[in-house]
Amino acid sequence: MYKVIEINEAVATRTIKLQNIDSGTIDIYFDDSELVSNININFMKAEQIYDCKILLFGEPTRNPTSNSICCQVLDKEIMIGIKEFVKVRVNKDIYYVSKKQLAEYLANDSFMFDYTRKDLLQVEAIVHYFLTIDI
Repeated sequence: MYKVIEINEAVATRTIKLQNIDSGTIDIYFDDSELVSNININFMKAEQIYDCKILLFGEPTRNPTSNSICCQVLDKEIMIGIKEFVKVRVNKDIYYVSKKQLAEYLANDSFMFDYTRKDLLQVEAIVHYFLTIDI
C-alpha cells in the first residue's frame, strides 16, 4: 500500500511522490496513463492510500555501475494485464520487471539492474493501458 504525498502534473504526463506504507520508502513514480488511454489512474488524490504495482524501467546488467541495484527474485510468473513480469524485492520494497528482458538472468535468485525510472503499472484494479494490449 502506498500513500500519495504529492502529484506533479505536466502537459502530458505526471509524477507522483508515494510513500510505501510497509517500508517507509518515499520515491517518485512516473505516470503516463492519461496520455495513452481514457482508462487511467488520474483518480489518485493526495493523502489517500492505494494498492500499487511499480515497474522498474531499465535494463539488467552483468557489469554493475554505481546506479545498479540488486533485485531478489520473489516470483517468476506474475501476470499484470496480459504481460508477464517478475516480482522482485529491492531492500524492503517490492517491484516488477518485464520478464521478457530477464530470460538469461532468471537462473539465479537475484540479478543486478540499472533502472532509469519507476512507473506505475497498476493502481487498485486499474491496469496501465499498455499492459492490456498486445504490442
